[in-house]
Amino acid sequence: MDSELWIQNSIQDRPLYPHKSVSVHQFSHLLTTHVLYDHVDVLLSHIAAKVSKQFRQMIHVESFGREGEGDGMDLDLLQGQLEGAIDGFIVDNLPSLAASRAPDLSELQLYTFILRFLSDTCPLTAPDVAVTSEKDVTVNVDCLRRHSKQILSTVHHHVRQHFIRALTLIEHSDLEPLFARTKLQVDSVIQWFNQDHPQLVVYADTRPTLFSSPEERVMYVDRVISDHGKADEWGDWESRGFAAENMVDTIAAMAAV
Repeated sequence: MDSELWIQNSIQDRPLYPHKSVSVHQFSHLLTTHVLYDHVDVLLSHIAAKVSKQFRQMIHVESFGREGEGDGMDLDLLQGQLEGAIDGFIVDNLPSLAASRAPDLSELQLYTFILRFLSDTCPLTAPDVAVTSEKDVTVNVDCLRRHSKQILSTVHHHVRQHFIRALTLIEHSDLEPLFARTKLQVDSVIQWFNQDHPQLVVYADTRPTLFSSPEERVMYVDRVISDHGKADEWGDWESRGFAAENMVDTIAAMAAV
């Protein structure tokens, strides 16, 4: 989903959605989708890149064949194969680790959190007849606009808190086993190369660590959020009220489709 769609017209001081109410369930669903794909996934991609880079630096391949053996082009190919194996393995496995360590950032749990907060912040309305579907329960758009900074800031802090907690658990409990499994992937590549090349051996450092302190971990997450927020609505909340309001308008307009 194109993130630019969510921040269009961010400098205009006018509503994009002229109607008075919108389905609170659809609004919550769309905001959840945006947060997951445009923020949580961004954080995950940065962490995956950081983990991959460190693992590549920790794994060393050396040859103990006779001097002059081997092919420089083949060794370059080997290096590319190893980097690709490490990167692919991390990209494939890190999301499941993050999901297990941050259940509150799953789509269902995040949707429930947003829906509950919206319901507590703005009054909900329903037709006089019995409610027959979720779309019948609506929320006032003007109320959403008035509380736009509060809504987005609350969601931002919710994601930040749980992501930092998940990253802490991953580093303390999952990083070393993940490194061991990554080394097995490298070993399988080396085994294939050793069939026809000088003997290669893999050396690996132990006990990988992403951050030197909890403070560094928090600073890293905040820096990623801040850098991404320069082009989005999660930046300076005190000076970006219009951006928050227009994002609410945009989501409300989409919820009405």
